[in-house]
Amino acid sequence: MITFKSDLMQAIDSLKAHGYNSEFFLSGTHLTDNSSMKQYQISDILKIKNKSFTGANPEDSGILFIFECNDGNKGYAKSSFGSQADEALVDFALSINKKYLKINVEQDHS
Repeated sequence: MITFKSDLMQAIDSLKAHGYNSEFFLSGTHLTDNSSMKQYQISDILKIKNKSFTGANPEDSGILFIFECNDGNKGYAKSSFGSQADEALVDFALSINKKYLKINVEQDHS
């Protein structure tokens, strides 16, 4: 179980200690692993979680998105809040959440 620390950078350190080593960024409509440059579509993402952090310093505040991909790759992406937010990344994450909401609703009616 991952314990989230009080600020964003400590939370990233905790994720890395649990094998979430890839830092992702959004490239067009794909999530891209910063190290390998492998790209993932929404359909390649198996799980997503997010956690918000507010801190005294801007670098300690933001939204942390945690991804698990269908090839076993696990990692994170981060975004600021407000006018500095990565709106495309937030929209991508919302699209993944909508995909899983639809799957869960369909499974409940089976």
